Amino acid sequence: MTEAVHTVVKTKAQIMAGVEEAISSSVLASVVVANPWNTLNQNNLVTQSGYTAWAPSLVGPGAQLKPLGAQIKLGLDPGLRDKTDAEIYAAMGKAYLRVGKERLLAAKKGVCLGTCVDICCLVVAHLGSMFRELFNPTSTIEVCFMATPGEASHALIVVDRAQGSALGDHSTWGPDAFVIDQWYALQRNSAPGSRAVKNVDPQGDFYDPGFIPFLTVSRLHKPVVLARKGIFTAQDFSS
Repeated sequence: MTEAVHTVVKTKAQIMAGVEEAISSSVLASVVVANPWNTLNQNNLVTQSGYTAWAPSLVGPGAQLKPLGAQIKLGLDPGLRDKTDAEIYAAMGKAYLRVGKERLLAAKKGVCLGTCVDICCLVVAHLGSMFRELFNPTSTIEVCFMATPGEASHALIVVDRAQGSALGDHSTWGPDAFVIDQWYALQRNSAPGSRAVKNVDPQGDFYDPGFIPFLTVSRLHKPVVLARKGIFTAQDFSS
């Protein structure tokens, strides 16, 4: 007789604590921010002039897909020219994770620099390698870009956002959602700002009241627009 296997569902608090520990105890804690933001930079970080972001382009099913010809111009393998959109998404996601893993290995051997885009790639690859230990089987990891007219865009990660919720309104994301922004955390000199995990609910150790205005309104008081660039699930990290 085979004994039934029961999956223990992790609480949001457990997932947030596990993710924070996984990031703070890894090479991700020593990444050098290549493009610090003046209004956030409490650690006197210096802009790395001439630095070019290395993270590959990522477009997921939740983002608006440009015409296939335009995607080919992003540097996709010509062999994808006759593939479906779903196959292209899959190929770009695999490339994203592969490059993230390669950069993580290199970072363990020396100094690692990164913009917000690069750091997101590192974080997804790192957390993906521990997906079963850190997340629930149904968890989602979304790479998102926030932008305001006339300002530079910013990349961050949204975890476990409720299906069908409005990406541009974090109050609709549901009780399980939270943000990961290690680029932001590396520029802050004390908790909760220095924690990569950001609870969007105003409670607990991972709630950062200074982060919410950053997430929703720019320093010029313009609304932030969030757009999903890619979404990863347990299936993406199974191999």
